[in-house]
Amino acid sequence: MNGKILSLFFFTWLIGSCSDTASQTWGDPIEWPTVTPSGIAPAEIVMGNRFYVDPENGDDNGDGSMEHPWQNLQFVIDNYVSTYEPAQFPADDNTPLVEKNADAPVKAYDAIMLRAGFHGPLTLERARNEGFITISAVEGEEAVVSRIHIIGSSYWNISNITVSREYTSDFEGNDLVDITSHNWSGPTSYINLQNTLIQTAADSSGWTLTDWNELPANGIAISGHHNRMEGCHLKNINFGISVTGNFNDIIGNTVENFAGDGLRGLGSDLLFQGNVVKNCYDVNENHDDGFQSWAVDGVPPRRVILRGNVFINYESPDQPFLGNLQGIGCFDGFYEDWLVENNLVIVDHWHGITFLGGRNVQIINNTVVNRDARSELTPWIRIGPHKDGRSSQDCVIRNNIAVNSFIADNDTISEGNLLVGDDDLPLWFVDFENLDYHLVASPPVDAGISTDAPAQDLDGNPRPAGQAVDVGCYEYTP
Repeated sequence: MNGKILSLFFFTWLIGSCSDTASQTWGDPIEWPTVTPSGIAPAEIVMGNRFYVDPENGDDNGDGSMEHPWQNLQFVIDNYVSTYEPAQFPADDNTPLVEKNADAPVKAYDAIMLRAGFHGPLTLERARNEGFITISAVEGEEAVVSRIHIIGSSYWNISNITVSREYTSDFEGNDLVDITSHNWSGPTSYINLQNTLIQTAADSSGWTLTDWNELPANGIAISGHHNRMEGCHLKNINFGISVTGNFNDIIGNTVENFAGDGLRGLGSDLLFQGNVVKNCYDVNENHDDGFQSWAVDGVPPRRVILRGNVFINYESPDQPFLGNLQGIGCFDGFYEDWLVENNLVIVDHWHGITFLGGRNVQIINNTVVNRDARSELTPWIRIGPHKDGRSSQDCVIRNNIAVNSFIADNDTISEGNLLVGDDDLPLWFVDFENLDYHLVASPPVDAGISTDAPAQDLDGNPRPAGQAVDVGCYEYTP
């Protein structure tokens, strides 16, 4: 993975624990026990026996082989999968489990392969596996579901499918994918969702203002713990990926054409890395953010990494319903033990990166610029006091490029940062008009400070490439 080895401020947890972190003393450096917070290693997920579902030519009385596939995915999940469910309710992590469908053919480490066609909605409820069971499209075929609803379940690996509302008008809920821990059905954990297209519709180019307020669903909502979303493409939606659970990985996803917030991180022990958020549609009173977080019921979100993400207000100036996207907006702290590094933020708003109420928040090697160089709303990088007036503590703003200013509250260290003016844009960057903010030979090169600088840049190139660390999200590589 890109970036230096994850070393954050971490309370001693057992993997799978969902206990409150309110008693955590912030600022004590301890390594995460796993490479990423979720503890899921996709390369280690095995696929044993393979069973097939064909919505066009299958038969639920078949044996699930390629020659005699089943037909109805939900019927297969409910009847042909050997799994476990709570013995009593309400269920929690400590509730004993009982086997469900003990003699069913599909067991832990097996795979359900989907042939092309529409498979209806997919619900995984009270289905806790001993090891990952995979649901995936057959290579080269498009398998479509209208929704994925996961509740009180664990160890499911879902990949290479399409989630879309275009195929049916019969759907429930506002989220195309929800991964839910429930106070009755129990916790949801160890869900791996990869390489999946998630969309309200394939094309929103004809949507009116009313359409944008009525049609788009939300993308992914996660209240469970220890889950991983990687390589998914979300498009033509309201809110993108919203995370309220702990120990979750959001890696390498694209949120394209959205009307709410691109990403939200309200839990603790979260990794947002390598995501692209672009093309905000300003169609209502929501103040849209590329990324947003706040303290829920006064409990600070803790140990969160934002690394190597790209936020773009809009790609085309001809896009309808243009607005002013806020970049990384963390306004209602406190926020404790956050690392914000190697991000590229291209927005026409003051809030390029803003934290109001930070404790050990480190903002290092980011590039924050306007989408339109003529905009009067120029973005800053700011760590300010909590809205109740309490000061931020022990924070750092280092090696960043911004347009407006660097605002540092209380004892925040602000060093090695550079402001870029409009006239400097063609002199500092390869092609700013086409959103290429790689450096040319210019003042940011070799001008950074090595202290806690990331070991790689946004592209994964090693730092430093020259005599010293460069300023901004990219290292100059002639």
